[in-house]
Amino acid sequence: MSESRIDALARSLASGTSRRGALRALFGGAAGGALALAGATVGRDVAPVAAQAVCCGQGLTNCSGSCANTQTDVNNCGACAHACTAGASTGCVNGQCLTCSGGALLCDGKCVNGQTDPDNCGQCGATCGATQGCIKGVCVTCSTQIIVGGSAVAGLPLTACNGTCVKLWEDNQNCGACGKACPPGYYCGKSACVPSLCNTGAEILTMCLSSCVNPLTDHNNCGSCSNACDPEMLCLNGSCVFCAPGAQLCGGACVRTFGDPNNCGGCGAQCAAPNVCYGGACCPPSDALCWLA
Repeated sequence: MSESRIDALARSLASGTSRRGALRALFGGAAGGALALAGATVGRDVAPVAAQAVCCGQGLTNCSGSCANTQTDVNNCGACAHACTAGASTGCVNGQCLTCSGGALLCDGKCVNGQTDPDNCGQCGATCGATQGCIKGVCVTCSTQIIVGGSAVAGLPLTACNGTCVKLWEDNQNCGACGKACPPGYYCGKSACVPSLCNTGAEILTMCLSSCVNPLTDHNNCGSCSNACDPEMLCLNGSCVFCAPGAQLCGGACVRTFGDPNNCGGCGAQCAAPNVCYGGACCPPSDALCWLA
């Protein structure tokens, strides 16, 4: 205790102040000074931290002062600063970068065919009307015009079924009514399912213009008779789809055979570990000649 404090205590006692009051005066001043000092220290240390802190809500992550959803944010996908490649067909889904191939669109976390999807016709969110179908990325009202030999001619009216203009009189998936599919061994003829004359036992074929075809893969009768795919498209599971340039259809998927270890140089050609696929050839990681070939 300093001499000034001792003198103050002596004067208080001499003046008749009670012992308790003297002690309160003595230590009250000291405590106040300590608290004032502590308050100044706390204010100086805490204020900058509070100014920099960002409180993010549930499911969000503080990424350099901004709240981000790492499950969907293309600039912070899975982790802060992990950005996905920019593009209309690339997005962040469940914390992983997803890129749609074959010209497909990424809409609401799913890859869709913008050429035929009635809910995303030409672009995400573009919905076709109840009497329309999505044809080549454009919502078209189903009418009496059908395509025969590359030309539009008048015929039976087309019907909109799930966003596609169909011919109910010969569509195996919509025979006579939307959603009425013919069972295996039958085909749709004059809006009724009749026994197929093209049943080879190995696969169910459909008769189109007196020819037996597989509508799941036939380029000129894709999905239904006379529904021809454009030259740059393929018939896959009854739908006309695009494969990106340099890609090849393997097992129902478009793959780049020059870099795919499961289809290296051709469909089904797998590279044994630790080899990698480069330029369509399986190369050991240490074989420089293979990489330069």
